[in-house]
This record gives sequence, C-alpha cells and structure tokens, in this order.
Amino acid sequence: MDEDRNDEVSPEEVKKVVVTAFLDHWEQLRERLVVGEDLATARADRFLAGSPQARLRIARRFYSAEHAGRLAALAESEVRELLEPWLKIAIDYYRLQAEVERQDVLSRLRTCPTSEYLMVVERYAGGLLVDRYPGDDSFYDDVYERTAAGCSSGGIVRVFKSTGEAFTLGERRSAEAGIKREFAIGYADAGDDEPWVCSVWGTVDDREVAVCIEEDHEEPP
Repeated sequence: MDEDRNDEVSPEEVKKVVVTAFLDHWEQLRERLVVGEDLATARADRFLAGSPQARLRIARRFYSAEHAGRLAALAESEVRELLEPWLKIAIDYYRLQAEVERQDVLSRLRTCPTSEYLMVVERYAGGLLVDRYPGDDSFYDDVYERTAAGCSSGGIVRVFKSTGEAFTLGERRSAEAGIKREFAIGYADAGDDEPWVCSVWGTVDDREVAVCIEEDHEEPP
C-alpha cells in the first residue's frame, strides 16, 4: 500500500498536528506582542467587519498580549476542546480529498489555526470548500470567488474564529456585515452579470456566523 496516501493520516495524528501548530503560533504571537509589536494595526484588514474602525477594534482584542498569553498557555486537551467547532470538519475535508497526498494534508491543516478565521462553504451544487480565511491564494481568496464565481451556484458560508472561540453579539453583527461587504466587493470587481443576494443565515451556535449566497430570481420592478 502506498504510504503517502491521505487515508494513512489518522484523525488523531492530524489533531496532534493542528493542536501543536495552534500552540506554536500563539506562543510566537505572544512573544511578538510582549515586546510591543502592533499586530492589530498590521492585520486589522483581515478581520470581517463593516468598517475600518470596527475591524481595528476586533483586531485589538484578538491580538492583545493577554489573549495571546491565555491561548499559548492552554493544555493540548483544552485546545482540542476549543477548536471543536471546526476541527473535525477540516480534518474530514482534507483527508477525503483523493488528489491530496499525506504530507500535503498535514501541511494544509497545520495552517488552519494561523489565520483569523476558518471558512466552510456548503455549495448548493454539492460538496464543501474548507479553508483558512483570509487564505493564501489571491485568485480564489475572496468570498465571491469561493461561492459565486464561474459555474458556482452559491451556498451557505459558515465562518468560525480560527481559535474556535464564541463571537460576541457585536462581533457577530460585524462579521455578518463584513462577509456581505467582502462579497459585494468581489462581485463588483468581477463584473458579474448574474444577480446575487447575500443574506444572514440563522444559526444558534455562537461560535459561528453564517450567510446564504444565492442567485436573485426576483423579477425587477
């Protein structure tokens, strides 16, 4: 049997890789913040919110020395519990992609806790797209490209904090506005002739924010 096949990557092995990456990432951030590096200002544009001011406020909470220190000090079991909202989804997604070999699976999952969000797109045409957000692929990185570009037919977009932590009510509203904003920017830049609607998708879990992106079939007035 080919040892590089992704079905040789056990869920427990992957969880260990992700948890280690999470702790290493937050320890590095803690060290940078303690010496005064302004990560919040540098990375504010990566947060989902309706305005620059809101993005900066959220970034300052996320990239505070206190927050980084608390996360870096967690036990591995605590990290597993914290990441529970998205960890299994990401593991299953990458392990079941037949074209992705073992080391690529581990490499991709290792990056999941190192961005601001983890995004899951449940496509209406079938299938999932799971990736960190913002990601590293500039062509496919915006919300529009992930949901409505080309032959895509829209879907449900679910966004989790990369830390798995809950959204406050204010953060939830900001994230919903931010997703709509990012979709609108990508839509406008693409010059798409198809009418699309991006609306809030109700969820009872405060650890995720969701929107519905679908074609607008209403007749114009």
